[in-house]
Amino acid sequence: LLNRLCEANVLVEDKLFATLTTTVRRGEIGSSQSGLFVDTVGFIRNLPHQLIPAFAATLETVREADLILHVVDAARDTRIEDYQAVMSTLDHEVFSGDEARPPIVDVLNKVDLIEPEEVDVQPFHKPVFISAKTGGNINELLSRVRTLLSEGKHSVSLIVPYGLMQDVYELARRERVQVCAYTGEGIEVEATLSSEDLAILLARGGRISQAPSATAKRP
Repeated sequence: LLNRLCEANVLVEDKLFATLTTTVRRGEIGSSQSGLFVDTVGFIRNLPHQLIPAFAATLETVREADLILHVVDAARDTRIEDYQAVMSTLDHEVFSGDEARPPIVDVLNKVDLIEPEEVDVQPFHKPVFISAKTGGNINELLSRVRTLLSEGKHSVSLIVPYGLMQDVYELARRERVQVCAYTGEGIEVEATLSSEDLAILLARGGRISQAPSATAKRP
């Protein structure tokens, strides 16, 4: 799936522990919007002792994620047990009690090998059926990702002082930020930001603009 989303060339093998390190690639989520996709070590039951350090790094990565794509091999007879093992790990090893956790998308992969009607979807929450191999239904998955990442965020037009240009570039690495114009007052941008990021920009001198320009031009 990482290769499909990010046009990467990460090793793919049908066996356990083919990947023992966390892999990060940038991929397109939508128009003028990209994100970092992290392929982690798989969650399994009875993890071998020598793999615990790699697994610990995976747990930390999951804690810091904005969104979790829980990929399940839909062609496996043990898909429900595999799914439950991961959810148990999330509940007991990654997050505790009422700790805030990112939204999770259940992704049932390898529908090129089965018919979706053959899969009991009862344990899964609004699953998305895909084929990472053929690209089937990837657009639906990305649509779900965009929807979940935009929840609780604000679409605004801002005038940002030139002194905050680095802040704008940093935000553009993880949020939808489009530069519309360079004016005498500052950089005019359209962005979709969290309440926290918006508050930081406003506190540092940014202000909300009512009429953003449609094209980016330097004065």
